[in-house]
Amino acid sequence: MSQDWRAALPELAPLLGRLHAGTPLILARVDALPTAQEDFALPFEAELRADLQSLHSLTPEVRPGLHQLRDLLGPHEPHLQTLMTRITKLQTATRARSHEFVVCHTDAHGGNVIRDVANQLWIIDWETARLAPREHDLWMLHARLPEVLPAYQAALG
Repeated sequence: MSQDWRAALPELAPLLGRLHAGTPLILARVDALPTAQEDFALPFEAELRADLQSLHSLTPEVRPGLHQLRDLLGPHEPHLQTLMTRITKLQTATRARSHEFVVCHTDAHGGNVIRDVANQLWIIDWETARLAPREHDLWMLHARLPEVLPAYQAALG
């Protein structure tokens, strides 16, 4: 995490608080957000499992890079399988809980915030905005969450 990014977190927290608090107003003014509401899907899971399985049946004539990939991932496959099983259990548990959905940017990292000539911080690149639990944005503040959470909560209202 860059020094500039860490320094911007106290300013990002209230921006996210105002965004989340503005959910009713935003939804009243826009027809749709760029991305569908969070459903806690794992869109990569089936393909990843299939790809890992296909590495077991490589023939000699396939591209050498695939053999190298198999050799690289092979020792880690049991751990990958354990992680995928765990994430599936977490997905099930998360879907079973109730959530308050707010408008989330979902990608408010250092590459998606800029300062204008007046030194004001702005969040850019809204292509993945969606309704999601506020944690979808708050994880970006993790490095300084105890410090910046009061500013977020104050902006939230």
